[in-house]
Amino acid sequence: MADQVNYIDPSHNQLPRTDWQILGELQLRVGSNPNGIINQWLTKVLGPFSLPDDLVNKILRSMEDAAVRILSPDIAERKFEYLDIVVLAPAGLASKGQTWGFFRVERTSADTKIENANGHCVEYYLYLDRKSREDEPMP
Repeated sequence: MADQVNYIDPSHNQLPRTDWQILGELQLRVGSNPNGIINQWLTKVLGPFSLPDDLVNKILRSMEDAAVRILSPDIAERKFEYLDIVVLAPAGLASKGQTWGFFRVERTSADTKIENANGHCVEYYLYLDRKSREDEPMP
């Protein structure tokens, strides 16, 4: 089932006209078995940031829950062909000794106006806690 999972390496590309960079993207097709795949991929994507285990586990649980919900046969047969999971972070920030959080945005391919696309995208935005940013020296 290797053809049912697509790993996309964005090489930490910054999104145009934003302060966000894509850290990684994973595409899971209906019928793929995401057990272990999401964990492996997320560990690789977030490894360089040395984030606290509890934060990584919360993100992982959220991704696994979304995969089960979106790729379940009852829903997938009617609506979606794939699930894209994308992780983003502010461009140019280091994580050592800082407090991070995340929020999640879900959308369907209909939101992106891509013809013949039948997917669901879940984007995870990592951010620095405001208090952590206040401790940084100003440029």
